[in-house]
Amino acid sequence: MLEAYGEGNRLTVPRPQGQEAVEQGLDEPDRSRCEDRENEGRDDAFRQQDRARGRPRYQRRRDGAMMSGQTLKDTAKNKKRRIVAHLYGGLGNQLFIFAAAWTLARRNSAELCLDASGFWRDSLFRRKFALNNFEGIKNLKFQKFFILDIIAKIYSKLIGMFSFLPSKLGPLLCEGSGQQMKFDNEWNRSNLSSNSTLHVFGYRQNEDYFKEYTSELRELLTLTFQPSPALYQFSKTIQAVEAVSVSFRRQFGVKLNKTALIPQIDTLDAEYYHKAVSKICEMITSPVFLCFGDSLDDVDALLPSDIKRIIPPRTPDLPSDIRDFWLMLQCRHFIIANSTFSWWAAWLGQRSGAVVTCPDVCGLINQVAPASGWHVIRGISQNSCLSQFMRV
Repeated sequence: MLEAYGEGNRLTVPRPQGQEAVEQGLDEPDRSRCEDRENEGRDDAFRQQDRARGRPRYQRRRDGAMMSGQTLKDTAKNKKRRIVAHLYGGLGNQLFIFAAAWTLARRNSAELCLDASGFWRDSLFRRKFALNNFEGIKNLKFQKFFILDIIAKIYSKLIGMFSFLPSKLGPLLCEGSGQQMKFDNEWNRSNLSSNSTLHVFGYRQNEDYFKEYTSELRELLTLTFQPSPALYQFSKTIQAVEAVSVSFRRQFGVKLNKTALIPQIDTLDAEYYHKAVSKICEMITSPVFLCFGDSLDDVDALLPSDIKRIIPPRTPDLPSDIRDFWLMLQCRHFIIANSTFSWWAAWLGQRSGAVVTCPDVCGLINQVAPASGWHVIRGISQNSCLSQFMRV
């Protein structure tokens, strides 16, 4: 017997079965058509009952089961929100992008994914994905969105040209060209709805993007680097004194398979370093200055001659940039360049009582906002900057 529900009482629809169907002369195809008609009648009965009781119109799943409109909404809520961080640049750039996107994902209870597919296009500097050197990056997912990279690059240029344009374009949250130091107010309004994905573009070189989770990020961004015995012994020497990490930013590029300095972005000269050393000596007793950079040929000309300075030994530890980054973290104080690499060494290695000096980057091409509590060395003219490209 087939039971159905109409607008009134329960209906019972008799159906020939077994031997009775055979006696009535119903073959298999006839019985199938009969069952189809009965199923259609049952569906109509359910629709009538739903309309009579004011229920949402039901929909049918792929397995044939029925699902109400409210159930569909509940299922959508359970689907994960997702933040996709598009990575590019050197280690410092990647850390800024990751920290900002990680904070946005946590604020929205969303899953964080990384898109590291753009490094293959970096034929000049040949940078690579470097966040795998940190403990908290191991279990993240990776995805590729090549077309979105192109769209975001074009729209970022438009934002830089026309300030009235919003930074958010559909699922893309972009950053205007030349606005990497400026905090984007759209960031705090980027609340994800259910079952949505937001793609984050831009360098986000401002602590305000992730300052609220400082402690968690410093714990998350723990280096997995294991120093050699010689390097470890040298680090003990650093930790025993008032060590000051001094960064000199020079950028080498590869052109025609040859490595050479590329004159393109302002580099700080002796004016900044003399003022920074003076500030450190005012606040620290017997500081020892350790010099870091791709090229240290000009150290004698850039630093005062009456200070104690050390150039760390070149051990076989690889990768060399991670080796330098690890050594910089062993220092107590920092003189950073207009460089995201040295910025992050100071931010992650900063301890209680640490003194950090940074340049006033106004007027410089590469701009990084100083972190809270840092001493900004002002009064540096653009004429005091050397036109050489530096490490990011």
